[in-house]
Amino acid sequence: MVETFDTVEDLKAASNFMRSMRGRYILAQALYYGIRALKEVQPDVMQEKSNIDDMQYLQSTLFNFPDFLFEEQMAQNKGEQETVVYPV
Repeated sequence: MVETFDTVEDLKAASNFMRSMRGRYILAQALYYGIRALKEVQPDVMQEKSNIDDMQYLQSTLFNFPDFLFEEQMAQNKGEQETVVYPV
């Protein structure tokens, strides 16, 4: 469920969170996965190139966490998904 912000205090709290290290990390992660997903759209003509460019601009200027953080996390998640546990 998506929360709505009814008060100025809610907007201030969300804005403060966005500027915090945790908020910046979450947005950097969202940009990383969003950019990857948009680049995989096929055929290429359907890719939203200007959106990818804008997202990369935001990623490199405001949310510039190193990609290896998310790549390592993705590899760990993939490894967990591929692990099969059989009942004994």
